[in-house]
Amino acid sequence: SVFNVDVWKDAIAAVINYYKELFFSGGKATWQMRDRFLFGLFFALVAIFLLLVGLFIGRAYRLLIGRRSGAIRNGTTVEFYLKMEYLLAKYNRPRFPYETPLESIRSISPFELTSPVLLAYYNVRYGGANLSTEELRTIKISLDNLEYELEKRKQLSRQFA
Repeated sequence: SVFNVDVWKDAIAAVINYYKELFFSGGKATWQMRDRFLFGLFFALVAIFLLLVGLFIGRAYRLLIGRRSGAIRNGTTVEFYLKMEYLLAKYNRPRFPYETPLESIRSISPFELTSPVLLAYYNVRYGGANLSTEELRTIKISLDNLEYELEKRKQLSRQFA
């Protein structure tokens, strides 16, 4: 069994013995069939382990950095869009991974509160636009209004629950 400690000891010993014979006996090292199998098994398992570690590190990096597809423009995040996503998630309307930003926002009834933010997001993300101070102020007001409206709905739902 691969999970047996003795198999690993034999595999490591076979690799060490092969290289000892190769370098210290004038290159006359010979492999037995069992040693070849253990050598191959050892390096196959090391390769699988390294692949899994790489996948884990990549996944952890994406989780820790918090980047979502579509929330990045030229290596920088579109902060106001992430704030809108945060607000919606806070009030029980997260964006699901299979939804585009528009699909996610379309299902929210105060669409007029989110549409300026979404329009600016699409202009920045896909159009390469730089927003003016006035546009950023409008987005901030829209986000504040959205938060107020969501909080008001939350309190209303508590009253009737």
